[in-house]
Amino acid sequence: MINLRTLPLFFLTILFFCETAHSAEIFAGDWAGAFQLRDAIWSDFLIHLKSTDNGLAGTTDMLQNFIMDHQLDAVITQANAVRFELNEKDIHLSFAGKLENNAIIGQVRRNGQESAFRLDRVVKTNPDRFAGTYQLAPDHYIVITPVHITFEGVRLLTSFDLQSGQLQPLFPRSDTTFFTGPSYGAGPAENSLAFTVDAQHQTTLKWTPHQGDSLTGHAVSVREEKFSFKNGNVTLAGSLLLPFTPGPHPAVVFVHGSGPSSRNDYRLHASYFAANGVASLIFDKRGVGESTGNWVTAGFDEFAGDALAGIAQLKTRADIQPQKIGLCGMSQAGWIMPLAASRSADVAFVISLSGAGVSPEEQGAYMVEHRMRSEGFADADVAKALTLYHLNSRCAKTDTGWDELDAAVAQARKQPWFHPEFIPQNPASAQQWRSICDYDPIATLHKVRCPVLAILGGVDPLVPAQKSAAAWKTALAEAGNPDATIQILPYADHGLADPALGLQHPEFFTIQRDWLIRHTRDSR
Repeated sequence: MINLRTLPLFFLTILFFCETAHSAEIFAGDWAGAFQLRDAIWSDFLIHLKSTDNGLAGTTDMLQNFIMDHQLDAVITQANAVRFELNEKDIHLSFAGKLENNAIIGQVRRNGQESAFRLDRVVKTNPDRFAGTYQLAPDHYIVITPVHITFEGVRLLTSFDLQSGQLQPLFPRSDTTFFTGPSYGAGPAENSLAFTVDAQHQTTLKWTPHQGDSLTGHAVSVREEKFSFKNGNVTLAGSLLLPFTPGPHPAVVFVHGSGPSSRNDYRLHASYFAANGVASLIFDKRGVGESTGNWVTAGFDEFAGDALAGIAQLKTRADIQPQKIGLCGMSQAGWIMPLAASRSADVAFVISLSGAGVSPEEQGAYMVEHRMRSEGFADADVAKALTLYHLNSRCAKTDTGWDELDAAVAQARKQPWFHPEFIPQNPASAQQWRSICDYDPIATLHKVRCPVLAILGGVDPLVPAQKSAAAWKTALAEAGNPDATIQILPYADHGLADPALGLQHPEFFTIQRDWLIRHTRDSR
């Protein structure tokens, strides 16, 4: 028998559960957007919400923080409102928003402060067919590239504006429409894009900015040629990206950083230069891809020779200006390119990105100390980590004492400060380390006479930016080099990107473009 006194409560309970179930249902699915970090800076993220017997459960992918498939906490919905939390290491975020026009708009609380967030519903689709370069105006090109990672089945694209240097993720609203993620000074859903493919398989892109008129462009074929050259018995295989305008053109040979890397590591960068009138040679590092040789046993001498061999081969082409071929590269390339320039007047200019002004051994020690101090370890622990690092370096330099190192590492592994990065060398890498560890960049810079642009990141955890900038500036001045531009980007890391966003500021590209134009547009 039903108790009439409890009947209203019974119906209210049923109503509550029905409302909760309906609320969970309308929020279930995939959402993408951004939350505000500091000032006007936004950070991309996706959330994936699924209905369960207990309401909603969800995960998130925070693209710039490299947090993938992390469980959301306390997902609560009521009517058109939703709340959820993210607790990951030092990141503690609490979101509260409402559904408005198929978007979740609200506030995120972080460290006691509130800022805005917005999420738009996205779909699962395969956007790879839209990859390519699109011409929106005579001098305005957009490169569309697939992201070859699936976020709970959601596939993304990226857009790279070759005019502004702006790189943005694209989120799918449908099979053919997308919206852009945030950029510096902009919020989510800044631009919308729509792709159409006609009967002749010609793809058209309609680009509609958040404010302003739409632009329409067609996919164009990038001028790219296979390109190979030799340094002794080593064959380097690569690609030459050419401007759309008639030549002859100035040119850049891209020089690799440490580790195995291919021509594709510099492809977007090279595309940007090519779209701005500078031919770009990218190649597979020796022993990588289609190139012969072995990068593990090669030193700076061999890598500098590879760069000069690329210049020599470019000089034979009628569509290249032989007196305007320079070098550009990141990280370890900052040691290699000045070495090449000190040996040959064929190097017309050098663009160094995050290149250290100290020896490789000192640079490694800086990395160890920076990591230890950023994690809050005491001076005594920092000293122990540095002692282990220098012991490892000495073993590699002398190829002796490996047993002593093994014993020291066994003890260090028990300590909370230990990290494998503190012992980067092993018997297999010892030969290369012996040839580069004591390399003196100052002595080389004293011999560099060509124009130099060096850009460093103010929060680089691997390279001492201030000390390196001073070293570059002083050494080139002492060399009597009248054309040296040394610049530090305050909020940039080793990749010259904002560490909170993972995106390179457009200034990273425009500084290089404007400097190149000034140094290559004079009479031929």
